[in-house]
Amino acid sequence: MAASPRDSPLLVLGVLPSEKQHVNWSSEVARAAARATWQTLPAPSVLLRFVLRDEGEVSDERAGDIVRVPLPPRSTCVCAELTHAWFVHALRTWPTAKWYGKTEDHIYVQTSVLQWELERLPHAQPVWLGARLPCNGRCERSQRWLVG
Repeated sequence: MAASPRDSPLLVLGVLPSEKQHVNWSSEVARAAARATWQTLPAPSVLLRFVLRDEGEVSDERAGDIVRVPLPPRSTCVCAELTHAWFVHALRTWPTAKWYGKTEDHIYVQTSVLQWELERLPHAQPVWLGARLPCNGRCERSQRWLVG
């Protein structure tokens, strides 16, 4: 029996809460908007998970698409540490996925188009799709992002 796309997805995409400097939404509202819009498009080989810190409760946790990851007690750059924790979790949980990704909850992702593009790319080398923005100046200056 062949593995299902949920067991061995083409892409595992973590959706992290954004800093929301310009948009006054709660993360729950942003997740509800994503579920009602871009997550309704068919992309059976793309597995989506909302990524939250391992603290507190949220009313939409029953949706089954939320992953909780631990962060150090005194995080100096929550956005970078949450991103790192997501990739550690994704690699351990779905080791046979061909691609691993991260986006934020205020971004509209055309998952069917993304799936189409990724199916045609060789996955032996790292690929960066999209923009890479700094951590809004909240990280210590000594921290660096590396893209291979």
